[in-house]
Amino acid sequence: MKKRFVSIAALFVVAAMMLALVAACRNEPESDNVMPDYVYIPEFISLPEGISRISGVVYNGNTVFISAMHRDEETFSEVAILYALDLSTNVATQLTNYSTNMPAPDAQGWVSVSLSVDGEGNLWTFETGSFWRLNIPDNFDGEEHERWEFFEDLGTLNSIRKLDSTGAEVSTLSLDAMAQGTNWFQINSFVIGDDGNIYISAQGDSPAFGDNNAALFVLDSSANVLFSIASDGWDDRVLRLSDGSVAHFGWVQDVEFGSVRTLRPIDLATQNFGSGIELPGNFWQIFSGNDDFDILFVESGNLYGFSIGSEEPEFLLNWIDSDVLTGGNEVVSLLSDGRVLTATEQWGRRHTDTPLIEVVLLTRTPSADLPERTILTLATLWMNPDLQNSVVEFNRTSTTHRIRVTDYSQFNTDEDWTAGLTRLSTEIIAGRVPDILSVSELPLRQYVARGLLVDLYELIDADPELSRNSFVDGAFEAAEMDGGLFQIFPSFSVHTILGHPSVLGPEPGWNMDEFKAVLAANPNADRPLGAWFTRNAFLMDVVSLNMDQYVNWATGEVNFDTIEFAQLLEFAKTFPEEFDFGGDGFMTRDDETTLIPQGRQIMVQLSVSEFQWLQMYSAMFDGEIVFKGFPAENRNGHSISPNGGLSITTAASDKDGAWSFIRNFLTEDFQNENHSWGFPTNQAALDRVIEQAMTPQEGEHSMGWGNLMVTLTPTTQAEVDQVMELIRSTSGISGRDERLMYIVSEGANDFFSGRGSAQDAARVIQSRVSIYVAEQS
Repeated sequence: MKKRFVSIAALFVVAAMMLALVAACRNEPESDNVMPDYVYIPEFISLPEGISRISGVVYNGNTVFISAMHRDEETFSEVAILYALDLSTNVATQLTNYSTNMPAPDAQGWVSVSLSVDGEGNLWTFETGSFWRLNIPDNFDGEEHERWEFFEDLGTLNSIRKLDSTGAEVSTLSLDAMAQGTNWFQINSFVIGDDGNIYISAQGDSPAFGDNNAALFVLDSSANVLFSIASDGWDDRVLRLSDGSVAHFGWVQDVEFGSVRTLRPIDLATQNFGSGIELPGNFWQIFSGNDDFDILFVESGNLYGFSIGSEEPEFLLNWIDSDVLTGGNEVVSLLSDGRVLTATEQWGRRHTDTPLIEVVLLTRTPSADLPERTILTLATLWMNPDLQNSVVEFNRTSTTHRIRVTDYSQFNTDEDWTAGLTRLSTEIIAGRVPDILSVSELPLRQYVARGLLVDLYELIDADPELSRNSFVDGAFEAAEMDGGLFQIFPSFSVHTILGHPSVLGPEPGWNMDEFKAVLAANPNADRPLGAWFTRNAFLMDVVSLNMDQYVNWATGEVNFDTIEFAQLLEFAKTFPEEFDFGGDGFMTRDDETTLIPQGRQIMVQLSVSEFQWLQMYSAMFDGEIVFKGFPAENRNGHSISPNGGLSITTAASDKDGAWSFIRNFLTEDFQNENHSWGFPTNQAALDRVIEQAMTPQEGEHSMGWGNLMVTLTPTTQAEVDQVMELIRSTSGISGRDERLMYIVSEGANDFFSGRGSAQDAARVIQSRVSIYVAEQS
């Protein structure tokens, strides 16, 4: 049988043509540095402090009703307060006649309230909650945690209430009939149709819910169950359509395509779902529409409207362009006057235990009416929260510049999850280069060799507040290429291999021969790097770490067709072929805490990102570890894994303006406020992390993995010194050219599967990589 190989260049041409066709068929947002004709300007609605989340928003005429949850930090209770937002004044006032139905005066608990309106404009609430109280004796004199010994369960709440415009109760409907015969029961969503019926998607374990424990219930206005339909149970919810009818949304099994997002109108005559409508896009958030659209959905930071019968959704706005922080759009409504209302919440910002809640009204405004600012374009394959928040905050505060983001993940499809990368690469090759690049998952070495990126040391050296001495020794040095720094990042981890010095050797670092010698000396280690580490994983890590030996992007030279690489393939084949899955197909049969004591695993591949992790791994290896790194000819196989790398391109129209944005990620204030993972690159911010790690904490803290549980103690100076030496000794940066690595992996798998020798595979990889490098250069 002869194999036919298609030129990668030809594949790129076909991909570009397909993307052009897709773009022509879909109403997409702009992706260049020209502002669209219209943008949405935000106005932030003031609500009282202490809101923990927004659980419901519903639009009715000139009023928006908002259900806001308030938490009592002393009792841990969380109850709802309703507000009415007057759209003529944009002022929100509390509906003082509304209160949560508590089972007893001294009851504590939580209640979540969802909202809907009926065809006559009446306000309805669905309330779900759980209650308790602490019957503490008057003479109680114990510790705080002992108070919970007097816990009394007061039951749960599932009810629907009809309210008047002041929040006063008109009627209450019990949902006990729905929950009858269940051990557990919960409601996902509800709406009131124009027909007066109540539509509820719920989950439970009675026969009415079917095998997937999910069902749609239709109740009359007195809460009598008219009928129910068992559903598939994935992300089920009910949505009010533009004509006042109701449809069910969820993931539905399709014989040909698997699970697909489907909207199914509810047919009252047949008491069943109507014909399903497969929905476009890779969205995860969906909302009821208005008179213009049946539904709204959010995909890749864009808001779209979609109507049944339309071929494609209509782009409405981009959240970032609208200066909206979208940690999660809890609610979205499109008002009759064209304004958009959204409420968002963000957790984990600035090391607080309370979320940032924002209720925003957005008004469509001609771009020509806005003050002129320099537009800087930013391209990314994934909009991580720190980057998103920083862009929005920069745009809100800067009077001279504005960042426009294109998130290329919006072009990915279920069939091709790299379509966004293909599109970005095609645009760059065509000379359409953005000002700023989020370089995670991008081929950085290739871009540097082609002269696409600015050496950021020049901008650091010219900065009035930052200097090279501001940063952690080893972090940016490891990221250097050809003596220059072409990306900055606010935090990082160190990718390495560790183990016990008596097994791996006491000195850090080793080459391939020394690595092989350790394996030969431990024949019982059939899973030397653990149950998850396969031959392909080992090969990809070694090739990635030593990529400069194989590809010289500056000259186009490729060096895979060598005896050394063929030997590497042969050695990689000695590793296990597949993951060691357990009986359930998801969990491994043996983890590190089982394999290491048995001698079957003698080292751990790890991204070191916290000081206290050392205590757990020291416990795994009898109290002592050595950082060896991956085998490398220079005996230095530790690499930096950046978090949130950013670059400025040489094509940038205003490099100083671009620097004014990305420098914020390097400041002590930013890294102190936003640090959540890895080691900060700012030395002052890292000093703060070290101080916190070395400070004794109240109470007992532990870290566990598998059957090992370690009680954590304050980090010692010796542990700090060991990690800092690891950071200083890094000599490279983790990051892969995914297309190149795919070529290597595909060629290696031919050898691993017995289709040719290692030398044959090396020659095929050499040929394919050479074509790819030539095309990209």
